[in-house]
Amino acid sequence: LIQEKEPQLYQCYQGLSAVKRSEHNMDQFLIAAGKKQRMSYFVEDSLLSYEDPVDITEISLGIVRNGWGYTRLDVETDGDFVFVEKDIITDDDFLGNRYKLSVYIDSDKLHAGKNFGRIILWDNDISVEVPVEVYRHGMTLPGREIRREKRKNSCRLTDIYQAFRLKEM
Repeated sequence: LIQEKEPQLYQCYQGLSAVKRSEHNMDQFLIAAGKKQRMSYFVEDSLLSYEDPVDITEISLGIVRNGWGYTRLDVETDGDFVFVEKDIITDDDFLGNRYKLSVYIDSDKLHAGKNFGRIILWDNDISVEVPVEVYRHGMTLPGREIRREKRKNSCRLTDIYQAFRLKEM
C-alpha cells in the first residue's frame, strides 16, 4: 500500500526498517507519515537553586512529557557537585506523562560563594538544559584554620625538601 500510494514514504520505510525491532525508528516513521507528532519535554523548574546544603542533599526536578510514543532521554550533569539518580529515562519511568528526577548536591565538593552547574536532558531531536545554582556561605572558623594549617605544613615540607636537595641538611 505504501509503495503504490506514496513512493517517498516507502523509501523512508525501507531506510528505517533496516534495523529490526527499533522502537525509535518506528516512532520516526510515524512522524514522517504524519500519523504522530514529535515528542516534546518540559521541566517544571527553569532553575534549581539551593543554599547551604548539608552532606548530600536531594532535590526533585519535575519533567513533563508532551505526546506519546518512544521515550529515551539521556541525562548528563555539568559540575562536580551535582549528580543524578538515573543516566537514562525511559517510557517506563514516567507515571502518566510526569517524572520526578532526583538530583543530588554533594556539599563536600562546594566552594564558598556561588557554585554553578547544569543538568542536560537530551535525545536525538531535542535538548533541555536546567541551570543549577548552589550558594554556600563562607567556611566556619575551624575550617579556615585547618586550611591555613595545611598550607603552612605544605610550605614547610617544600622548604625542608629544598634544603635536602641542596645538601644543606
